[in-house]
Amino acid sequence: MSDNDEDCDHDRYIGLTNALTTANIPFEKSDFKMLSPYKEEREKLYNKIYLEMGEYTAAFAASDMYAIEFMSFLQKKGVNVPGDFSIIGFDDIPLASMVHPTLTTISQNLELRSKIAVELLLELINNSTEGKKVLVPVTLIERGSVARNSVQIHEE
Repeated sequence: MSDNDEDCDHDRYIGLTNALTTANIPFEKSDFKMLSPYKEEREKLYNKIYLEMGEYTAAFAASDMYAIEFMSFLQKKGVNVPGDFSIIGFDDIPLASMVHPTLTTISQNLELRSKIAVELLLELINNSTEGKKVLVPVTLIERGSVARNSVQIHEE
């Protein structure tokens, strides 16, 4: 789930679908849930997802804030995270390690990301680059919001 399908959120979506494909986990475009920037509208979508939860075992949010918000929504409905449903976010914000259960998330090296951004900005100022795309390595931070299951990913 995300509030857009552009730029880095689109890249996160592509990364997710590639990982699911590698793990032979089916994923349909309709599984992507577009979130509203308005909390009341997100609550309506969360209710819809809640009613469809039998079809899903986990959710990936393109940001930790949405993952935490959705986890809180589910807990208020009596859903046990991760016993009944797993949730993962992206960004490893400080709050991710403070909520209960702690949020499994994807962390970026912010120092490296900042350094690259400054370098690209300087290149743009000097007219020496245009439309350059850079991928920053990420790390999975395993915490308490995801239950392990029997799916095993084998890299060849």
